[in-house]
Amino acid sequence: MKLATISLLTLLCAAACTTTSARDQDDDDGGNRSATGGAGGGSSAQSDPGGPEVQSIFASPARLENNAATVITVQLTDPDGLDDVVGGLLVAEEAGEVIRPFIQVSGGTFSVNLDWYDLDKTVGVEFVSEQTYRLRAEFTDAAGHRGWSTIDVTLACDVAACGGSCIDSEYDQDECETCDESATCASLLYNESPPPPSSQLCPVSRQIFDALADCACSQCNAACGDTGYCGGSSAPSYACQDCAYDICYDEINACGG
Repeated sequence: MKLATISLLTLLCAAACTTTSARDQDDDDGGNRSATGGAGGGSSAQSDPGGPEVQSIFASPARLENNAATVITVQLTDPDGLDDVVGGLLVAEEAGEVIRPFIQVSGGTFSVNLDWYDLDKTVGVEFVSEQTYRLRAEFTDAAGHRGWSTIDVTLACDVAACGGSCIDSEYDQDECETCDESATCASLLYNESPPPPSSQLCPVSRQIFDALADCACSQCNAACGDTGYCGGSSAPSYACQDCAYDICYDEINACGG
């Protein structure tokens, strides 16, 4: 079985790109099946009547820290025999974008290697701390019948991810952000006037600042409640700053403080 031919990829992509409504209709027709879930979680396997059947799906590892890679393995059967299976694709569930084709390892075992670059070019990798992505393994037989199952893979960084890889601080964002980086989380932190709306920040910086503001408002409300951190008009007082530094140390460190 070879998955690399143009005609095969065309057939697989056409099947994988079937709309969600079409898959829902399959579910209503009784296509739901149960399967053994692997590390990473996900949903029960499903198939068209007479289509390939996913018995199990695993990601090893299911949590990818600091630009690591994983291998997703599927155990597959087919009512008409494995020779009836023309191949499978790994698809980003939410975006519906094809990531990579599966390779038949032996018998009913199929696998695909996945790294951060693969996800970044299909769904975009940008987050603070960690982000979970739901992926779909979808297989097709010679008659166009499909079988599929999903699995969750989590990407994690010490600080944040931007442009498909982990970054050491918010200041590494300038090459992957199109917004103005002149206002950073640290510049708002040390601003003597009330902090301006965090919407002025680029996405990753904004999430870091908002996490700090949430901590300051919830844990230091008596000292910070009337400040710009909490939607007020006052600049952060020394009492507010002291409290935030004592209680919100991790958030301030991520902010560049």
